[in-house]
Amino acid sequence: MRKKRTHELKSWLLMIICMLVVSVAVSAVVSKYVIDKVYISSSTLIMDKFSSAGDSDISRIAKICKAVATSNQVMEEIVTSLDLEYSMTDLQKKIKVFYDEDTGLMHISVKDNDAETAYRIAKTLVKVLKRRMEQLFVKSHLKVVDKPYIPSVPSRPDVKLNMMIAAVFSLLLSAFIIVLNGKYKGM
Repeated sequence: MRKKRTHELKSWLLMIICMLVVSVAVSAVVSKYVIDKVYISSSTLIMDKFSSAGDSDISRIAKICKAVATSNQVMEEIVTSLDLEYSMTDLQKKIKVFYDEDTGLMHISVKDNDAETAYRIAKTLVKVLKRRMEQLFVKSHLKVVDKPYIPSVPSRPDVKLNMMIAAVFSLLLSAFIIVLNGKYKGM
């Protein structure tokens, strides 16, 4: 009886290890070779608080700046100047603009499947945005805190995270199979 129980435990342990190894390996291969990589290039801008505008005016101008950053005119200029094969709507989906009222910082991030393209879009966006704000407000008080950069590693997929999720899922599935098997054996 004891040998049978030991044999059964060994077979369950073998099943758990096999499921764990297979799921982690599949997750690693899929994450590394199948899922498209996404690179993010970002820039940080600030509204010059030493301008003649008050804090509420700066906040208003920053919100306008945020809207202008993803406007059709700016998108069209970026697509044209970089000779991109994106529609304006597709390009807008790749760009996130966030204004933090507490710090006065505007964060711009551009995601793309190519690191160089993400960088070029972010760099051009900052240049076009500054020029467009000067056209709208005679003088732009928009200053660059952090310049865009070429990302060296993709932000997605996160291979290690995907492997950990696969490992946890396989362990939970193994536990479920063991519990389910125990219930049917008890019947």
